[in-house]
Amino acid sequence: MPAIAIHGTTSSAGKTIITAALCRIFADKGYIVAPFKSQNMSLNSYAVSGGEIARAQVLQAHAARIEPTADMNPILLKPKAEHISQVVIRGRPYADMSVKDYHDFVERQGRRIVEKSLRRLSSEYDLIIMEGAGSPAEINILKRDIVNVYPAKLAGAKCILVHNIEYGSQLAYLFGTLNLLDDVKELYGGIIINNSRGTVDTCEIEHMVKKPVLGVVPHIEDLRLPEEDSLSLKSHDGNFDVGVIRLPHMSNFTDFDALKLDGLKVRYISKEDEIKRASVLIIPGTKNTVLDLRWLREKELDHAIIQAENEGKVVIGICGGFQILGKKIIDNGFESHREEINGLGLLDVVTRFDSHTKITKRVKGTVIGDGILQEFQGEVVTGYEIHMGKTTQSDKPCFLINRGDKVIRDGAIKGSVFGTYVHGIFDKPPVRKAVLKAIQRPSETIEQDLDDEINRLATIFSASVDVGKIEAFI
Repeated sequence: MPAIAIHGTTSSAGKTIITAALCRIFADKGYIVAPFKSQNMSLNSYAVSGGEIARAQVLQAHAARIEPTADMNPILLKPKAEHISQVVIRGRPYADMSVKDYHDFVERQGRRIVEKSLRRLSSEYDLIIMEGAGSPAEINILKRDIVNVYPAKLAGAKCILVHNIEYGSQLAYLFGTLNLLDDVKELYGGIIINNSRGTVDTCEIEHMVKKPVLGVVPHIEDLRLPEEDSLSLKSHDGNFDVGVIRLPHMSNFTDFDALKLDGLKVRYISKEDEIKRASVLIIPGTKNTVLDLRWLREKELDHAIIQAENEGKVVIGICGGFQILGKKIIDNGFESHREEINGLGLLDVVTRFDSHTKITKRVKGTVIGDGILQEFQGEVVTGYEIHMGKTTQSDKPCFLINRGDKVIRDGAIKGSVFGTYVHGIFDKPPVRKAVLKAIQRPSETIEQDLDDEINRLATIFSASVDVGKIEAFI
C-alpha cells in the first residue's frame, strides 16, 4: 500500500505537524490522503463517526481535507491512574489495563487491530501518511512495537526520521537512532531537521549517517495549531481570543486543545496587560488552589480579572479555577497552613478542604445553566473530574452531571462568569459554541483560520524540504 512513515529521534520531534503538512501538500497534489497513527495516548480525545480518536489525527485529517474516522487511530490509551489506562479500540472503550496487561494485549490482539485498520484505509485512500511515537529505537519496547517500525513494514512504507534541533546533538541523535535500528535501517529514506533557527551543516550529517537530508524546516513563529502538552506554553503580543492564566501549579494543560482545534487564538498569560487583551479568560486547574490564589493577589491579577468581568468579558474557572472564582476557600490543613482565604467573589460558592479524598470520575451530562450557556441547554457535555475539596451547591448550576454512581448539579454561573469541576468541558460543542458566540466569531471564520494555519505550515514546509524526493518514495 502507498505509504510514508514519519518517525522521530525523540518525543516532540515535530512528527504531528510534519505529518499534517504532508497531508495537506499531497491532498493539494490530487492524492486522496489519510493520516494514521496506530497507537496514541491522550486524556482528551475527539468525537468522530464511530467513536473517539486522538486530536492529532483529527487535525491531520482536516489537513488532508477529509473526515476523520476511527481507523486513523485504532488504539487510543487514556491514562486513568498510576500505571492504568483505558484502552479504546477503534473509537470504543475496550478495557482498563496495566502496562503488563497492555503489553500482553499487543502480542495477542493489538497487531491484528492495527493491520485491519491499515487495510481498510488502504482500500479507500491513495496514500497513507503514518505518524510514529516517541523514538523507534527504544530498544526496551522494540519487540512489542506497534506504532513505529511494525506498521511501517506492514504498509511497505518508506520512513523519514525527524530531529528537533532545539534538543541539540543532531549527529548523536540521528547516528544513534539509525545504528540502533541497524536491522531495518534500509526502511529510512531520509532525514528532516526540524525547528531550526539558524544554519545546519547537512553535508556533515549525510556523511556521518549515510542518509540524505531531505530538508531543514525553520522554526515557525506563532503557529496556531493544537499543542500536545505543556512544553509549548508561550505568551505573544497583540490581541487574542482566549487567555489562560498561567498559574504556578497549573495542571491539565490539554483542557484547551479543543479551542485551538477550532482555530481560536489561545494564549497562556501572567500579566495584567495580557488579561486586558484577552476576549475570554480561563482560570485553569491547579495542583494547589490556595497557593495559586495567593499568587494571583501578589501579582495583582485578581483586580484585573474582576475588572474583566465588570466589562462583560467571559470568565471561566475549571476545577481549581472554579474554586478560585468563589467567595471563600476554607482549608483545614490539607492544601496549605492557611485556614481561610477569600476567593475572587465572582461566584456565590464556598469550597472546603476537609480531607485528602480525591474525586476521580469520567462524567457525562447536559447543559442546564443560564447566562452564556442558556442557548445550549439540554446539549450533551462529557469530561472527567479529578479534584480534592467540596464546593457548596449553587442555586444556578451549569451542568447536570452523571458520575456513574449518582447524578449531581455541577458548577455555578452568573451572567458571563461560570465555573465547573469538569475537565475536558470544551471537548463537546456546547461550551465551545458559547465561547465562540461570546466573542462573536462565526464558525466559518474559525474553520478558515485553522485552514489558513495549515496552509501556512504546508507552504513553509514545501519551501524547506524536497517534496519531490518524498513523493518518489510512494
